[in-house]
Amino acid sequence: MSDPTQPTLFTVKKPFLDSQIRLLSGDLAPPPNWQDEVPAGPGGDLSQRAIDQALTKVNLIARKHNRSVYSSQTVKRVAEQIEAAYGGAGGEENEGGGGYGEVPGGEEVLRRGVDLMDVEYVLVL
Repeated sequence: MSDPTQPTLFTVKKPFLDSQIRLLSGDLAPPPNWQDEVPAGPGGDLSQRAIDQALTKVNLIARKHNRSVYSSQTVKRVAEQIEAAYGGAGGEENEGGGGYGEVPGGEEVLRRGVDLMDVEYVLVL
């Protein structure tokens, strides 16, 4: 049985997922000196008003998208899937599983300590 004083993977990962969603949900804005790096177009420079309008529309669309894609139910489900992949509820390891998730064919999918920034491991997922 798992220790009730230790946090579960769900309680650890959900705040992390929420923080990443907040980062993704922030308004888009070009860097301050972006116009210095863009060559002049054949029609001349864009007005600041046109740029602001385009950014406002893009940010509105992105907010609508984020509300539908990153709902609280979705975040909860992803956190539960992470917990299941790491060995089930309560952080216990699967019997004989060694703390990693397996697909029906027995292939390892995720293990503790794997560098998820490494392309080799990402391709396996």
